[in-house]
Amino acid sequence: VNVIQGTAKLSQALIRDKRLETLYLLPASQTRDKDALTEEGVAEVIARLRSVFDYVFCDSPAGIERGAQLAM
Repeated sequence: VNVIQGTAKLSQALIRDKRLETLYLLPASQTRDKDALTEEGVAEVIARLRSVFDYVFCDSPAGIERGAQLAM
């Protein structure tokens, strides 16, 4: 949410795994409103990730709610 809203840079939000130096995670905000996510914003972040990484995996909440729909 912070990256999409412009309050954090993608490079600031990415967390590098301590065991695998080439594995990065982009965690979802636990405090920000998930309704602030937009389809266009999620698509833009994924496009930016694809330009940097060979593989991009999206994990989503169980069920068919907004977070799961945007991840698809």
